[in-house]
Amino acid sequence: MKYSIILVIIILNVQNIYSESRELQPFGTDSAIAIDDNVLLYKEPTISSESIARIPHLQGVRIIAKTNVISSGKDQLWYYVDSGMQNQKEKVRVVSNRIITPTLKGWVQREDLAGWGDFKPADKIQEMFIICYEVEGPPVYYSIYPNGTYKISTEDKYYYSESVKIHLNGKVYRYKNVLLLTGKAGEVANLFYYDYEGKLRGGSSWETKVITNKAKFLEWKKFDILGILCVVTGDNVNVRTEPNTNATVLLKLKKGAKVVVINRQDEEVTIGDKTGHWAYIDTGVKDKKGNTIKGWVFDVYLKEAE
Repeated sequence: MKYSIILVIIILNVQNIYSESRELQPFGTDSAIAIDDNVLLYKEPTISSESIARIPHLQGVRIIAKTNVISSGKDQLWYYVDSGMQNQKEKVRVVSNRIITPTLKGWVQREDLAGWGDFKPADKIQEMFIICYEVEGPPVYYSIYPNGTYKISTEDKYYYSESVKIHLNGKVYRYKNVLLLTGKAGEVANLFYYDYEGKLRGGSSWETKVITNKAKFLEWKKFDILGILCVVTGDNVNVRTEPNTNATVLLKLKKGAKVVVINRQDEEVTIGDKTGHWAYIDTGVKDKKGNTIKGWVFDVYLKEAE
């Protein structure tokens, strides 16, 4: 997942969102995605040409050129693209101490590609919870809401870095069978697609589980708070070095203080007459070295900020 985010973190041309032009409006300056399973990459801009390879669903490509072809009396638009897939017939080269990996290039039909201009806001969408299992690292959780917004939660600290945390909340867009999740500033957070059986799937490098049964939503609501700005509801709430009441108190938070939840333990515990989970938070308060103080609090004293 994180690798796909790195590959598709591109600034979208928001001004062109509602254009109905047949010509593809790319992500950024020259990027598009394959929107069908096994999109054919041709040697020439005609389906009678030799096919070079099959591009998998949601694979990103770089547009190099385009051409219009008249076939059977119809005007067809083709794009010459760099598929990003390695060309096994050519050797890897080293130029100025840089490794250059040859990639497959060829022609793709317009209808097999999508750019930013094709997507429209999904103002109404089925509420769901998506769990993406990384090849490496902890799972990433996506809460999809009926009003067409989403929220990302995960224990992977990578997602809370300055360059990536802008993706944690945003809007959902749709084109044909593809869902596009974008951050508040218009960056692509992730892509999902519905297969021929109507099942929602992610990219080829991770396993995806989708929950739509509301009776099971409580199983994942505990993840919904991760990475979200929260308000302290109690007064003089202890922030501790470890998730237990015997651990050293780092500082006390006043009612109304704002913190960010970084992690939360799965185990439910009861302290006194209150039952909840231990949450690891960033208090935003700096220590003598200028570092923000992080520690554990009992999450019954936290609520999501308005």
